[in-house]
Amino acid sequence: MAETLPKTSLLRWGVRLGTWAFMFLVCLGLHFGLSWAQNIISPAARKKEAIAVYSVQRPKQRVLGAIAIARPYGWFFKVSGPDEVVAPQKEAIETFLKSLKLSSRPGEDPTWTLPENWKQEAGNQNRFATIQMGSSDAPLEMSVTRLAMRGGDETEYRLSNVNRWRGEVGLKPLAAADLDKQTTKLSAGPLDITLVDLSAYLDGTPSQGDVYTRTMEELEEIARMRGEEPEPPQIRFTLPKGWKETPPGQFQVSRFVVGDPDDPVEISISSAGGDLAANVNRWRGQVGLELVDEQEIATALSPTEVFDMKAGQIEIIGPPGEKQQAILGVIAPAGRTNWFIKLKGPVQPALEQKKNFEEFVKSLKME
Repeated sequence: MAETLPKTSLLRWGVRLGTWAFMFLVCLGLHFGLSWAQNIISPAARKKEAIAVYSVQRPKQRVLGAIAIARPYGWFFKVSGPDEVVAPQKEAIETFLKSLKLSSRPGEDPTWTLPENWKQEAGNQNRFATIQMGSSDAPLEMSVTRLAMRGGDETEYRLSNVNRWRGEVGLKPLAAADLDKQTTKLSAGPLDITLVDLSAYLDGTPSQGDVYTRTMEELEEIARMRGEEPEPPQIRFTLPKGWKETPPGQFQVSRFVVGDPDDPVEISISSAGGDLAANVNRWRGQVGLELVDEQEIATALSPTEVFDMKAGQIEIIGPPGEKQQAILGVIAPAGRTNWFIKLKGPVQPALEQKKNFEEFVKSLKME
């Protein structure tokens, strides 16, 4: 005959199970309650760490471009934007790229033929030229950039720059063995160019139907890709004596000047993508220096912090001359983007502001 537990034992077990269930529910409530309170109390914490579940129509980013090497320069032709805007221009872009003629004579600029209704604009300190295309409803631009190329393996140079573009749309880097499989070659006069066609969904892989789980930072990036400018972060700081705030330029959140009004030292806060080496070399180009490799950049950086994030600080001084320039910069990687705090100007007044710049960086807070 089967044995049964006494009623008192069953009662004790029932009380224990009820107590454990109650404690579990209390802990669960505290966990979600504290998470909710943190989000209400600390918007900055929510901005950095919160996970959002949302339904979206998946935005797709497209990059079409070419990389050409005509020593002593590397030439970059790039169009990027939402796929629905870039795709209709693919045929015209390829026609333009096929028209490129590169000279084997060192230092000679390439030539090209513009498709109908395209317009070329003068370059600036960062670009050799800007080419406008598309309609007024869906405008696009091609950036034409020339970077000094030091001695080295041309395949590695192409690979590093293709991977830089891949990183900008959230794609993993290629191995050297896969470069020719993922790109195509095209003749441009006596030299070849590498054609690049990249596309990626910026909101990740769907987990269930149209529901995606992404960070707040990625949600903001998606909004930008759709042309919906997200609310900018509130940045607090202590302004050094003599610095004056001025309207920010393109990609800048804040801008300040100090010194000679005709040739001031400029300080800016901005956010953009790209890897560390590409951004440091962009700054080096702005003061007339050649590109350096990642190892040299790592040696030149000193550790610091900004916005409660780990960052690197660098000092870049251009070659001697009447218009010698200097840059003091701080770069803080933040997911798929970077924060830049940069001081640039004539070398002597720029370096005189070094202490003020470092104190300014320490004072920066994001809310």
